[in-house]
Amino acid sequence: MKLFELTIEDNTDEIFAISVVENPAIQENFLYFNEQKEKMNFAKIDNEERKLVGPILIPDLRIMRVDEQDNSTYEVFFSKKTVAQLAQNYLKKKYVDKATLEHDKKLKGLTLVESWIKESKVNDKSNLYGFSKIIPCSANFSSQFASKLQRKLLAVIHF
Repeated sequence: MKLFELTIEDNTDEIFAISVVENPAIQENFLYFNEQKEKMNFAKIDNEERKLVGPILIPDLRIMRVDEQDNSTYEVFFSKKTVAQLAQNYLKKKYVDKATLEHDKKLKGLTLVESWIKESKVNDKSNLYGFSKIIPCSANFSSQFASKLQRKLLAVIHF
């Protein structure tokens, strides 16, 4: 299968929004902490925080794609350097309130409040949220705040 590295070549190569999807290409789900948090085996989170936490990009992860013209399959990946650049550019361009559902419907009321690059398998904030320690260093994680309006929508999405 063909493999292509996705890189940033100019100012138009960027992440425009963080999308909440049922089947993420990076094969890791966001976690939503709400009133039912006691049913989850993750760190304790204040009920009022209304956080959506998860990886955005995982470096060197092969993501399968299908060519729309001939239905052939191929894989793409982001390097550690590209993941870091995309994370920085997302914040520089102030896209913190840009979110979509299934890459299609705009979500209002979901705001990025934290973005970090995983720096240690043992001492990283992602471990506090129960994410697998096999997610490599240099992955980009985010924490998003859900308004009361979006909290109702996110509560029905199966992560």
